Amino acid sequence: VSDLVGHKLSNIPNPFGALINPTEKARHSNGHGFTSWFYSPNGNTIRSARLVYSLEAITHSRGLERLSLLPFTIVLGEISVKTHREWCPHCLYEWRTSGDPIYEPLLWSVEVVGWCPKHHTHLESKCPYCGKRPPAFGAHAVAGYCDNCQSWLGATLFNSIGTCPPPAEEIEKEWICKQVMGLLELLPRMDPESSRTSIRENIISVCTELYRGRVAQFASEIQKSSVTIREWSSGLGTPSLRSLLCIAKRLDISCAEILDGKVVEGMDIQSARIRLSRLQYVASPRTWVSSELRENLRSAVSNQTPLSLIEVAQSLGLPTPYLLYKADRKLCQEIERRHTESEPCAAWNKRRSLWACKTSDMKADRKSVV
Repeated sequence: VSDLVGHKLSNIPNPFGALINPTEKARHSNGHGFTSWFYSPNGNTIRSARLVYSLEAITHSRGLERLSLLPFTIVLGEISVKTHREWCPHCLYEWRTSGDPIYEPLLWSVEVVGWCPKHHTHLESKCPYCGKRPPAFGAHAVAGYCDNCQSWLGATLFNSIGTCPPPAEEIEKEWICKQVMGLLELLPRMDPESSRTSIRENIISVCTELYRGRVAQFASEIQKSSVTIREWSSGLGTPSLRSLLCIAKRLDISCAEILDGKVVEGMDIQSARIRLSRLQYVASPRTWVSSELRENLRSAVSNQTPLSLIEVAQSLGLPTPYLLYKADRKLCQEIERRHTESEPCAAWNKRRSLWACKTSDMKADRKSVV
């Protein structure tokens, strides 16, 4: 993969920008400049667009963006994908024993998905032999095998039975998987512009018909501000994948319906209003105050294992970190900083990280040489 990207794909003129920084290739003679963590071919960022364009040019193919999350760019914004590979060992085992092609589905690369709905087990992220986490797009990437030790990542006859978590957790994770799978099924036929328009129209109709124009109530129930809802309604912004999941769960519909249809038309408005009014009392079993949230944030900062802000919010039963930011933005930023620094990635990719060489040190060295 490193030679393909560094020596072939990077030489193709790309309208989205250089695939590899020339300074990376210049570090070594005849170097390829490939950095495994840098690339995410399944995402919907500019880096993914560069890679997909180069692959289409060298293979004379069209429509490869439909194999990634790129069509969702103007629909849901940037969708977070995993920086490391995750897989279901039981799926790999079944494909290998039945002679089917071994591959890693696009579903496994989405950050909110960590569960296999078929085998009712968590996705694995560490090699059972070397204990390392394979990058999302490694230099020696082979589907079903570890980049580091080239060992088989699938299950064996001795560990081919998955473990099931508690039923409530299973239902929640399977629901998320089904929602994301429904979105991925739209990729071959989805028109991004019409899907973005459908989201805007559905949010307007939900606020008008179900909530009778009370935007603040709808915003509070999905942990967003009224300004954000108005931006979505006016087309100035779009909900993220996590926000779309919150809306779908609140309205008891699928995410695909919000993108590919009119939600309110086939709905019994009166019954839906009654159900939503009941959810006001059962959906949020606890109302958090700012002082309690600050105390939980302080304990998260002092925790030995750095957690992401999303994980902290989920541990408190919050769908998004919106209330955490309202309680104490500085503590939230400190949690994000600790989590970012704990990730095994390049130092210059970490937010607010220190440069390897300070400007003052470089000036002093230059004066000493002169």
